[in-house]
Amino acid sequence: MNRKCELLVFLFCMSFVILSSSESNHPMLFFSEEDLPKMREKAESSHRSITALIKIAGQRLKTKSKDYLPPESFETFGSKWNERFGNSLCTFAFYCTLYPGDEEAFNLIKTYMDRMASYPDWYVTSSRGNDEVPIGHSLTGFATAYDFLYGRFDDERKKVYLEKIVEVTSNMYRLMRSKWKAWPREHTHNHAPTNIVAVLQGALVAKKHEVEKANVWKEKAVELLEIGLRTLQLIPDGSSDEGVAYASYAARGWMQYIFLAKRHLRITHENHPWLRNHFWLYYSTVLPGYYGSVGIADSNANWFHGPCSQLIFLDAFVMKNGYGNWLADRIRESRLEKKLFLPDFTHEYSTVHLEFIFYDERIQARPPPKHFEKLHCFHDWGVVTYGGGQALKDGNSFLSFKSGAVNGEAIADSVEQRLFSDIIRPWASINSGHEHPDQNSFTFAPNGRRFITEALYGPKFTHLNNVLTFSPSKSAQCHEPWEGQIGECSKWLNYEHVPVPRGKVVTATNCGDMVHIAGEAVDAYSSELALESVQRSMVLLNPEVLIVVDSVYLSTRSHLRKASAFFHNIDSAFRQTQFQQLNGAEILHEDGSYRFVWQLCGGDSPKPTLHEEAISTEGPPRTTHYVNVTFPLKPGKLTRMAYVFFGPNSKVESIHCPKTGPDYIIKFSAKVNGIHYKLTSMPLNATLKTRNEFLGFGGYLRVENNNSTYYFGMGDNCNLKDYPQTPVFLKELRLPVLSSSGKVAEKEECFSKSSVWHCVFLYSFFVYFIIIIRTKSDRYYKRYYVFCFLVLSVTWMVVTLYFSTRAGCRSASADSIETEQGIAENKLLTASKASLPILPIVVITSLPGSGGEIMETVFLNSSDFTYLSTHDVTIPVPDDATKFNPCYWPKNDIKFLETKSKTAGWFLAMKTEPLSFFNNIPENNPKVAYARRRIRELTKNSSPAINLLNGYWNAKVIVDLSVSQKHPFWNIRSQICCMVNY
Repeated sequence: MNRKCELLVFLFCMSFVILSSSESNHPMLFFSEEDLPKMREKAESSHRSITALIKIAGQRLKTKSKDYLPPESFETFGSKWNERFGNSLCTFAFYCTLYPGDEEAFNLIKTYMDRMASYPDWYVTSSRGNDEVPIGHSLTGFATAYDFLYGRFDDERKKVYLEKIVEVTSNMYRLMRSKWKAWPREHTHNHAPTNIVAVLQGALVAKKHEVEKANVWKEKAVELLEIGLRTLQLIPDGSSDEGVAYASYAARGWMQYIFLAKRHLRITHENHPWLRNHFWLYYSTVLPGYYGSVGIADSNANWFHGPCSQLIFLDAFVMKNGYGNWLADRIRESRLEKKLFLPDFTHEYSTVHLEFIFYDERIQARPPPKHFEKLHCFHDWGVVTYGGGQALKDGNSFLSFKSGAVNGEAIADSVEQRLFSDIIRPWASINSGHEHPDQNSFTFAPNGRRFITEALYGPKFTHLNNVLTFSPSKSAQCHEPWEGQIGECSKWLNYEHVPVPRGKVVTATNCGDMVHIAGEAVDAYSSELALESVQRSMVLLNPEVLIVVDSVYLSTRSHLRKASAFFHNIDSAFRQTQFQQLNGAEILHEDGSYRFVWQLCGGDSPKPTLHEEAISTEGPPRTTHYVNVTFPLKPGKLTRMAYVFFGPNSKVESIHCPKTGPDYIIKFSAKVNGIHYKLTSMPLNATLKTRNEFLGFGGYLRVENNNSTYYFGMGDNCNLKDYPQTPVFLKELRLPVLSSSGKVAEKEECFSKSSVWHCVFLYSFFVYFIIIIRTKSDRYYKRYYVFCFLVLSVTWMVVTLYFSTRAGCRSASADSIETEQGIAENKLLTASKASLPILPIVVITSLPGSGGEIMETVFLNSSDFTYLSTHDVTIPVPDDATKFNPCYWPKNDIKFLETKSKTAGWFLAMKTEPLSFFNNIPENNPKVAYARRRIRELTKNSSPAINLLNGYWNAKVIVDLSVSQKHPFWNIRSQICCMVNY
């Protein structure tokens, strides 16, 4: 009896503990109950600048409750885009958490959540069953508010709210597993982190209340989010193909997941390569004055969510250098002072609570070093910016140029080459609908004034971007007979094309305040237009003067006769003007006139047409104002059009663009502020040799003014005299190779290699000639010797031709070649008076058997590359090098490697025991488990060939986080996907 009583008492105590712990389960998503006193203390001290925004939110909830509370009617709630209710609820609830004494605000929160819980669903009626993004926003806000304020709700509300969270999370989980829904598989699209993080938050809340399937929901959400972060590893420049605005949208979800994963799942991503460079996407694209961003792709002129919370997160958990806090302070101050481009009603309070939670007051705000303020290139995105992160004042100008691959370079390459097929499945896992047909587009904000802008969010028409269209076209799908870039003509970009439409930034260099950026966009247009080249070159002479040159080269079979260029401004209308008989257009700002003029090189200045066009956007319709300049084209000919943009503080006295000569060199001259500038530039497809011959160096542009000459396209140094001087002879010089002894030896000249053959043949000719002369009596033998003489002559010519055209020669001994090298260099030094700079040197290294061995064959025809080898591993190359397959290891590798003492054991282990290379790797690494499984599958029936590009040693190196972040393109899958069986 006593034992039964003891048991009952124990069970009663346990139930009391469980109930008590249930009450203390919340808050738990981002902080715990124990953290609240310290948070409230920080709210009035270190975090007070952020707290000020939270207090404003709380006051607005009370004074404008009709504007912020969800409607009582479900029909009204679903009648239009409704994500704002979920977005704002987070910050409203956080205000009540910091200030629990404000009962008025808390009562409004209960009304807010009562109404949302009463709705049958959270869809927008017009997109029910098609678009779950509004549900993702509502679930995030509802689950977050439930967690923050759980202890203050009565039992009935706790039950009702939890049931709603479980219902919505369960439905979203079901959709995540559906093969018909795109967003769970479009891993980097903004919908994916928005919806999946909402499911994760709902699952974490439900799990605290022992909901049966909550753990399954959580695991699926984590699985998909981890795949998304793996995909982002391919984009180490920190950019997004969707542009800055939608990058902030997606980053809101990614930052929350990374925080929750570290707090609840013990998963860390602080060294993720995309995260480590994501700061520069905000810093390098923000306009002077910090009031907006560049606006590439679908955009609202600044950011959809944040970006202060994202910047603060990056500083607190990734960079820890103060840059993020500094930029967040500048943006926050600019919004309060200038009231320009404030977040709209939908997004204004979506991330303020995260700013407070993520902020680490121990990291002192400081700006990036000065050299980060100017030119920045996003290599994957194909965007170059100049002047980001500056204050608004005269002389602080912003310039951007876009010419890249649709989807971004890494994803485009993966699609075309079918790489990373486990995470990138064209087109199921890709959604680039928010991109624009905008290759070779640019924006310009001299003195921070928006002069040439993007048209922002809108239908995907080429003429709504600052690029070229062509006419007449038989394949035009809209605006006939004009045709623009591939993928245009609908609300979303049609991106499902292979080869992927792309432009290319060919060069981007600066010299002080002068900048040269140029790109090629011919592959962004349909091949049916028969365009040979569409180049745009931009030169910023000073902060107010920009020269843009468009070069269009048509094939002889092209039917095109006209090209049209477009230049937009979303703020003000252009008005027509003239300058020295050149047509132009201008926009008036408070400090004066900003104008641009144009001239057909060697021709006249076509008259423009000025337009205003209302376009549908993410919100109310927006009007863009643009100038259209149309100029003639000729098949088989090169046409160039030059434009000069200048501000009120620059006096442009003359402009001249002469007719292009047969060498296609761009020549342009202008006199600005009393300084005469002479620009000489080469076509972007000109060879290095041609650029050296015509410009005197290996770059793309030479600028001469009254006193100096500047060179662009050869790295950071634009002053040629600052380079170490050494002669460069592209025709004569041979580059060195490393012999097995480690000494550098010079490649032999092919004709010197064949000198023995010449001696033999000349001697044979002499002997046969004597024999023919002496053979007078016997006509038969004389004919025989003449025949042999002719055969020998033909053979001599064939051998001579072989050696004269042969791509490469084997290296001779180091001592003899070094002697010949010295003699050759002395002859070359005396043969030329010209002195040219050393070209940039790039070193590519590789472990034995992992790709380096193919370099000698791959670059056999090029004197621009030097192959250095220890000759410890030799790859047998067939006579026909074009048939050489670098993805296969020779079949006789084991027998061959047994003769190599240095690496025999290592290579044999790679072949026979690949799994041994994983012995020193932690077992809990998911990449290792996957690699082991794949290796076992591949080695089940036969021995796998080792891929020379991705040897097994990579599989050992990649799982080390420090290395994997430096080389984000490598992963376990890539190491084994190219293995083959034979």
